[in-house]
Amino acid sequence: MTKRLSKIEKFLLILEGLIDETYAIWYPYKGIGKHFRKYEGSFARALSQARRHGYLEVVEKEGRKQIRFTTLGRLKIFGKQRFRKQWDGRWRILVFDIEEKRKITRNLFRQKLKDLGFKPIQKSVWISPYDVSEKIEELLDLLNLEENVEYFIAQAVTHQQELIKKFKLESKLSEKSI
Repeated sequence: MTKRLSKIEKFLLILEGLIDETYAIWYPYKGIGKHFRKYEGSFARALSQARRHGYLEVVEKEGRKQIRFTTLGRLKIFGKQRFRKQWDGRWRILVFDIEEKRKITRNLFRQKLKDLGFKPIQKSVWISPYDVSEKIEELLDLLNLEENVEYFIAQAVTHQQELIKKFKLESKLSEKSI
């Protein structure tokens, strides 16, 4: 069962599709309102709400205004994007050690790992059959955890059959063998 997206999450995901690699878009952007017809109210109201929550900021660059995601905004939609879950036969294993004084960050990190399709083997050891390496790098950068996490890619693991069942990969294996 997947959790339904809130209206603000939907708004941010749509906006993310329009934003460049610097997580910014020039504002005012002509025609942007047409992407938000489903959203209750106007684009300006949705933008204002996202700014009030701290998800977006308006900054001036080269004499022009830009809408830019804040770190909080990037974290809000992180892992909410849909991605193709296809197993390539490899396992992605994350091992982390995040000190107690960063408990909130550690808990947020665990939640985002779940959003990416990881499951815990132990409290600080998580595994996934999906290639989300780029998303992991982005998450580590957002949370400033590069020094606290080790990332491994393995061809085989102990108790692999149990993990195949846990991730419901049996049907994907039988499809490949046909």
